[in-house]
Amino acid sequence: MKSALRDSVSLETTVQNAWPDELDPRLLRTGDIRDRRADAAMARHELGWKPEVEFTNLVRMMVRADVEACA
Repeated sequence: MKSALRDSVSLETTVQNAWPDELDPRLLRTGDIRDRRADAAMARHELGWKPEVEFTNLVRMMVRADVEACA
């Protein structure tokens, strides 16, 4: 399982790959920082944390929630 925090793919790219024909450019958050990265090593080490959801699935869940909230 890939960690959301270790993937260096942008959120925008992930959304475009998940919904290539459905992406409305008006919904892109152009002011966001393009290259965000984090290291979950401390959470893994100190807390025994492991991601339960793959990054792409997390993005799908977030986008669906936003779409449902706007409907």
